[in-house]
Amino acid sequence: MNRFYVWGVLAILGVALAPSASAQTRYRVTDLGLISGGTWYQPQAINDLGEIAGTAGVGMDARGFRWSQAGGISVILPLGTDTSCGAYGINNLGTIVGRSWSTPDDSRGFVAPANTPQAMSLTTVGPWTAGNAINDSGEIVGYGMDSIGRTYAARWVGGVGIVIGPVHSAATDINGSGKIAGYFGIGANRRGFVFENGSLTDIGVPSTPGYDTAATSAEAMNSLGRVVGTTEYTLSGAPFYAGFDWTSQSGISDFGVESRTWDINDSGRPVGFGRLTTGAAVAVVWENGVRVNLNTRLDSSTGWSLSTAFAINNSGWIVGEGWRQGPRGWLAKPIPVTLAGTVNLADFLGTYTTQNVVVELRQGPYLIESRTVALNASRAFSFTVERRGSFDIFVKSSTFLRKKLAGVTIGDTGASGLVWTLANGDVDGNNEVNSDDFDLLVANFGGAGTGDVNRDGVVNSDDFDILVRNFGLLGD
Repeated sequence: MNRFYVWGVLAILGVALAPSASAQTRYRVTDLGLISGGTWYQPQAINDLGEIAGTAGVGMDARGFRWSQAGGISVILPLGTDTSCGAYGINNLGTIVGRSWSTPDDSRGFVAPANTPQAMSLTTVGPWTAGNAINDSGEIVGYGMDSIGRTYAARWVGGVGIVIGPVHSAATDINGSGKIAGYFGIGANRRGFVFENGSLTDIGVPSTPGYDTAATSAEAMNSLGRVVGTTEYTLSGAPFYAGFDWTSQSGISDFGVESRTWDINDSGRPVGFGRLTTGAAVAVVWENGVRVNLNTRLDSSTGWSLSTAFAINNSGWIVGEGWRQGPRGWLAKPIPVTLAGTVNLADFLGTYTTQNVVVELRQGPYLIESRTVALNASRAFSFTVERRGSFDIFVKSSTFLRKKLAGVTIGDTGASGLVWTLANGDVDGNNEVNSDDFDLLVANFGGAGTGDVNRDGVVNSDDFDILVRNFGLLGD
């Protein structure tokens, strides 16, 4: 997302936010902490592992920051002799992109695998650059800027930058397929775009009557190619803002005035901000198309006032800025719900209550969460999770091959009734039944322990028969 936009004035009028008719997600808020001299905090991106990139004010300057559950908040310093920097994007490998500057006119994009930024260049345009987003392949998008302040949307692959947009454009987000969102043009002529396979598509403007002009900016794109952003309407010279949603199938439609939309996850849940009738800005999430004030979904004793939601990951974790005894950055996690299932262990004669299983929640190639839990006498387990969304859930146990249930949705009532059946014979735990397992069984034949895959207390021909029957099987 193009977090550089956030620095603008958000002069919009207020209307009441509609209540949600769907199942209500409630949240617990984590304070991201303080940096030395910090005066304001804008967490601007979050990856699927819960690592956060953002920007904080330090006196008259700014600093990028990184936050993780294990390491807390840490500072990213500007490039060279620059006095300020901001961190705008982070991928699932923990690589951060942003920009470094001394004045508004001398932006230098950077990429930071750790907290030491490395400069990005775009020699075809001019001296200045900015990095706004990075995907898991390491492709970066942002813009280059020439010596007179004109910007050009750009993409960097393997450290080499190329221009992908016309003058007065910027790329704001890139998904895992390499599709890019952004905007081009200025003033009433600004339009959001999608860039794919070398072609730039103008996403247009909503067909909302009653305004003099309408301009759009695309801010984020999920893995399905769904885009969100903001439409700026004018009426008699006064600006009005409305978040919008765009897909290639349905085109563009807005979420109603008095809102901005900054991000969307793969479950199709946008976040941003809106205004109350009092004029106060509040962080919002859209649930099934209905705009919800996040402050109404918090623990009553939190003391938080959440003013803007900047980003949401695929577990439904939201980050933004707000107030709690001063300006603060925050992370809102859904209140835990129960994940429950049953595990059938094939060819197992032992006691289920002595058997642990490893349960993994994965999204694509990424391990999101792992738990080791005990089974009960009914072969079942349960535990609580803070995550929402769609996951591949894997279960494995000692001597049993790993099994996957694909596309399990963890919603606001949790997930239950899940069933796994695990094949036996993986003596060495490498998720395959092969000759190595036979070697271990033979070496301990007649004894106890290693090789006793059926858990009858002795390594014998019954265990051998199980390995023969399952020879060559691979776990998920």
